[in-house]
Amino acid sequence: MIILINDNKHKEGVTIFSIFNSMGFMLGKVTEQMIGKFNTELATCQIDAKEYGILTVIISMAESTQQQVGEVLHIDRTSMVKKVDHLESLGYILRIKNATDRRTYNLKLTDAGEQILNEFWPIMLNCERNVLSPLTDEEVLNLKIVFTKLIKAWK
Repeated sequence: MIILINDNKHKEGVTIFSIFNSMGFMLGKVTEQMIGKFNTELATCQIDAKEYGILTVIISMAESTQQQVGEVLHIDRTSMVKKVDHLESLGYILRIKNATDRRTYNLKLTDAGEQILNEFWPIMLNCERNVLSPLTDEEVLNLKIVFTKLIKAWK
């Protein structure tokens, strides 16, 4: 049985099963907007938002391994290999044999990779501001606090 909401606050005929009652759906749509806008900007350097995220982790975690970067970003091993292969082919990162464990590689940004980070950071922030523009500064701050709390709890 589908229960219809009819309380003068909702459009007539909207069910309690409306996708807009799902936090996951709504968060996904906001994320989709941000990533879509940023991917459009990144197209000129042939990478996507996830690959840009990999570059940001590599620069913030000196001498990190491919596996460590993937764990931080929750990227599975197969996808991570493809992303790293792509970034390396573009000349944005280097794989360097780990001195203590020859089975692993450390990742390092090249000058070109650092240039991409520096050039696109303000553009990424602008894409975020654009999507969040309907919110007040206080609402944006509260959203950041909530997201930070959720990310810290993510296991």
